[in-house]
Amino acid sequence: MGISDFLARIYSQNVYLSRRDIFRAIVLAFVEVFFTQFVILSARISALFLICKKKLEWGTIQRNGFGEER
Repeated sequence: MGISDFLARIYSQNVYLSRRDIFRAIVLAFVEVFFTQFVILSARISALFLICKKKLEWGTIQRNGFGEER
């Protein structure tokens, strides 16, 4: 949800917010865009580099039974 959506909803529902609350919402929107999205993007890029380093093949799994074999 963007700032314009937030302000339009406040205006359409006649909700009173102080200037401090509106300022907080704008600051948090910028924090979300510049910090949270940056963290997500850096995690995706590091995962891409890690997957490119390794060989893309299936490994093997040793199967064990459930308790005693009959």
